[in-house]
Amino acid sequence: MYFKTINLNHLANDIIEKSIRESSSKRNTSLDFKRTSFYVLDEKKFLASENDNKMTISRIRTIFELFMPKLILRFKKNNFQRIKIRYSLSTFLIACFLIISLVLNVIYSINSGTINSKIYGIAILLLILIFLTILEIRIYQRQLKRIKK
Repeated sequence: MYFKTINLNHLANDIIEKSIRESSSKRNTSLDFKRTSFYVLDEKKFLASENDNKMTISRIRTIFELFMPKLILRFKKNNFQRIKIRYSLSTFLIACFLIISLVLNVIYSINSGTINSKIYGIAILLLILIFLTILEIRIYQRQLKRIKK
């Protein structure tokens, strides 16, 4: 489920494609199941996977960024100017768990007439996930600006 779209209409499609390919290390497996946190010794910024009509990338993260949510960006091969962003499978499952827990606790609190003490912890965890997602999107945007040059 893609939740954000970034448009790079001010750049030519072939320039974006060339920059992404030069700064990516290609993998043959799905990026949902690929660990992207390790020490980087070369100039690659992304791990990439592609099929006939799309290319997906995920940012190579350092060991200190393990707590950040893993995002996957999708480019259609005929339009590299439009980027769609989604969570990896594991991050998506964590987000679903937190949302369902929060909703169920709110329903329980409404039915019982008292606020469940767990609701605050779940809400804080969900807010942290949202904050880290926004931070990760900004990191992606900064890296995409750098590779265009």
